Amino acid sequence: MSKQEEFWRSVYAQEYINRNSSFNIDLGVKAWSIMLKRADYISSILELGPNIGRNIASLNLLLPSSKKSIVEISPLAFEIATSRYTLETAQNCAILDATVDKQYDLVITSGVLIHVPPEDLQRTVRKAAEFSKRYLLVCEMFSRVPRTVRYRDSDDLLFTRDYGKFVLETCELKVIDYGFLWGYYFDEAGFDDANWWLFEKR
Repeated sequence: MSKQEEFWRSVYAQEYINRNSSFNIDLGVKAWSIMLKRADYISSILELGPNIGRNIASLNLLLPSSKKSIVEISPLAFEIATSRYTLETAQNCAILDATVDKQYDLVITSGVLIHVPPEDLQRTVRKAAEFSKRYLLVCEMFSRVPRTVRYRDSDDLLFTRDYGKFVLETCELKVIDYGFLWGYYFDEAGFDDANWWLFEKR
């Protein structure tokens, strides 16, 4: 297990859960309605790294008939998410260790790729794309130039780059929509100045 995986699995798990336990669900629904406005009917969703399920709560309101699944590395967050929501499948492991045996209409990463070390990013993005039957939604912090941002007194826990460009260069996908969630407006829904891209399989 990498240093980053261990950090999210146990070291910072409780504090992160505490930080994400209160949010504006109506604003979350608005954010997801913006990001998915160009997507057709979605019957199944897999979120990679949902923590306690903040996005699942919003998506349950926006897309109540779609079946939700998760892959979450933190045992504590996994326990909370699986007790709180009805999920089709749920795995408590790192993304690269996940063995999902089906594809989903929509696969999501939101504030997750920024914590994947550069040496694991290509494999992680490819795995996310493999899980997708049609759409991949990536919502992450943006930088034109790849760089490390100091996070929790560490220089190797948060990485920013042009994730949209990286996905296009890594996978056989086309971008069908993209945009920006301004933290000034969307922070209460858990988004901090996040760029997002909606990809579709070619």
